[in-house]
Amino acid sequence: MAESSDIKVLVVDDLPEKLLVYRSILELPGLELVTVRSGGEALRLLLKHDFAVILLDVNMPEMDGYETAGIIRTNKRLAHTPIIFITSYADELHALKGYAYGAVDYILAPVVPDVLRTKVKVFVELYRKTVEVQRQADELRELQSREHQRELWETHERLRLALEAGLMGACEWDLQSKLLSLVAHAGDDFRLRAARVRRLRRAIDRKAASGGPRSSAGDHRRRRDQPRRSAAGTSNHPPGRDRLGRTPRESLR
Repeated sequence: MAESSDIKVLVVDDLPEKLLVYRSILELPGLELVTVRSGGEALRLLLKHDFAVILLDVNMPEMDGYETAGIIRTNKRLAHTPIIFITSYADELHALKGYAYGAVDYILAPVVPDVLRTKVKVFVELYRKTVEVQRQADELRELQSREHQRELWETHERLRLALEAGLMGACEWDLQSKLLSLVAHAGDDFRLRAARVRRLRRAIDRKAASGGPRSSAGDHRRRRDQPRRSAAGTSNHPPGRDRLGRTPRESLR
């Protein structure tokens, strides 16, 4: 019995006796052989399942192998599924026609068991490696997504703590809007988003390291103008007398 993790191979031939021969040749561990007797049946299965390779007989009634292959190639998901034609025609014209319809290989009937088995093994191993690479890519994307979410949370916490500690004034509120922008653009490249978060974090750290609450521009101007007003409005001599302590009348003498 085939396991759910077995790799599927599809064999299409209208003759039951030939299907039995293929099954006896391709009884391999980790391989699930699926056999059908028409192109229509093959198309219905291909819409539901993924196959490592398709062994397709050229001479079939109603829908021959060429027509079946042509329909398979119109489906975007199946466009790169390998097709091996099995035929009794040995001339180059039929071989070229098969390649034109998307075949990757050609096997003459009656098949040589070792040749058929070897070729199927090659495509099965290629399919297995492709699935493994796809699995690793999915895991990497998931890891990058989790890392990005962690960096977003840490940056949000730094913003919150900086605001609570009074280390940020009105002019730094744009940092929070930048953080929200990073969250909104979820479709950006992971590395680009991570770089943005790191730059934002460094900006927050620099502002926090400067220490003390940030004052507004008005406060700064008031502190700057205060010495001038003090210098103009205060003196060391009593009111109504000059620097020598004389009244206006005394200074005219």
